Amino acid sequence: MKLSIETYVMRESFGDERAIDMIADAGFDAVDYSFYWASPARDMLGDDYADRARAIRAHLDARGIVCSQTHTPFDVPTGSAFDLTNPKFVRLVRSLEASAILGADNAIVHRVKEPEGVEPLDYFRTFYLSLLPYAEKYRIHIAVENLFEGKPSPRYQGVLNKPELLTDFIRSLGSEWFTACVDVGHATITGTAPQDFIAGMDKSLLRALHIQDNDGMYDCHWIPYQGHHDWNAIMKALSDIGYEGDLTMEVFAALNKLPDNLIADALVYTAKIGRELIGKMK
Repeated sequence: MKLSIETYVMRESFGDERAIDMIADAGFDAVDYSFYWASPARDMLGDDYADRARAIRAHLDARGIVCSQTHTPFDVPTGSAFDLTNPKFVRLVRSLEASAILGADNAIVHRVKEPEGVEPLDYFRTFYLSLLPYAEKYRIHIAVENLFEGKPSPRYQGVLNKPELLTDFIRSLGSEWFTACVDVGHATITGTAPQDFIAGMDKSLLRALHIQDNDGMYDCHWIPYQGHHDWNAIMKALSDIGYEGDLTMEVFAALNKLPDNLIADALVYTAKIGRELIGKMK
């Protein structure tokens, strides 16, 4: 199992190449490249996106690590066109092509919020199927994530927040190019223990993870063991279903609180925890 981490915080503070160096030096095997929340100076989805992706891929290769998954932008507006007349949709398509250039197998794509009065699953289905030609063209799996919305009262409203709901939705898309990413923190705050969510998934669909900890109420994106989760149970569930993907840390909130001069040390610490978790797999 590869140990991976998202690039967002390091990319914003240091740029792509230095971010990759820090992640490699800390002992990670892979990156989950973050296309989201990019400042203008760090955005690589401009007109030179393909060249930029090739340069990042070359740096990954030089450092001996891989990009096995990415996280696409999630800023396509509700009610906007799901085609190339929409600049935000263009950026999303560019991120899929760039993901393929980077060597990723999976690209996490958040659903678009449905307009008022529109049946959510139908809207989500239309959105994801609009991306299928690009998934097929670039040979990149689109990973649908369990999400949340609203406020904790006492739970956030879930979006595909049960394993059977996520499974049924992905299968309704009717293509092998759609798969699942389970965010263990999102599972918790929408009412399902992460180990139960994982246990309810088929390993043929569950190809990606976002590993984070929280306080049981908010989407904290803490480093494991800082919060609420039962990591022994989570790792046992992954082992029991025969999960074959990466263990991907998504702990940007914890890293983002640190001054730049401590991020490298925090990455080493996070990688050690990741190895500890992988060691629990039987």
